[in-house]
Amino acid sequence: MTDSLLSGTIEPDARLVARIASSDQAALAELNARHSKTLYAVAYSVLFDPEAAEEVVAATFREVWRTARWFDAGRRSAQLWLIETVRRLATGA
Repeated sequence: MTDSLLSGTIEPDARLVARIASSDQAALAELNARHSKTLYAVAYSVLFDPEAAEEVVAATFREVWRTARWFDAGRRSAQLWLIETVRRLATGA
């Protein structure tokens, strides 16, 4: 259980991304737990293939791990960034 859950508060997604940028694997796992179902639905709506959609979601979180340091919370929400990433990977754009 994460510290934020123990204290009764939910850590904002943008803060999780900042922690991921500092190589915090627990933050990546938390972000994945929060958003993987939504991202899967987006990927599936593009690909219509369950296995391919799962692969794209996994690739999205690998990219998040690689690029979190460049995320700008002032430009868009972390959720929108994740959705944009999964759509880009699903469409091959």
